Amino acid sequence: HVSILSTEKMPTLEAYPDAGEALAGWIEWFLGVILLRRAQHPYLGRVLVREIDQPTAVFDEMVRTLLAGIRRELERIVAALGDGLEPEALTEATNMTLMLCVQHEIGRWVLERFGYRLPGDRIAVRRLATVVTRYAAGGIHALGRPR
Repeated sequence: HVSILSTEKMPTLEAYPDAGEALAGWIEWFLGVILLRRAQHPYLGRVLVREIDQPTAVFDEMVRTLLAGIRRELERIVAALGDGLEPEALTEATNMTLMLCVQHEIGRWVLERFGYRLPGDRIAVRRLATVVTRYAAGGIHALGRPR
């Protein structure tokens, strides 16, 4: 898992002119890693599902060494896009955005049974990333509004 992400340079907030573009770039990158690189690790999705259901020390280590840094950068992007989000809303928006991406792998078997085809190339990932970005950005902005 670490080897996949170590070869893929994660987009950062500073690499883009604004936070909206940074979010789009981060989501496209993460979806690409999850969906296009999975052929190199065909059991990753099943391992994740099993580990999420019954976490072990392996899962704890994966979260600590791999996912924490990815989530931290996403949180920086979400904070910049949702300027002024309360800490709880920032955490919610970051976690929901992360899960919008991860669900395509861990929920793959459910989605496929509904006729959904997972993206298999960069163009399809880019289309999906556009949809996920719009959805996430809408949620981020909604969380920042007074209730």
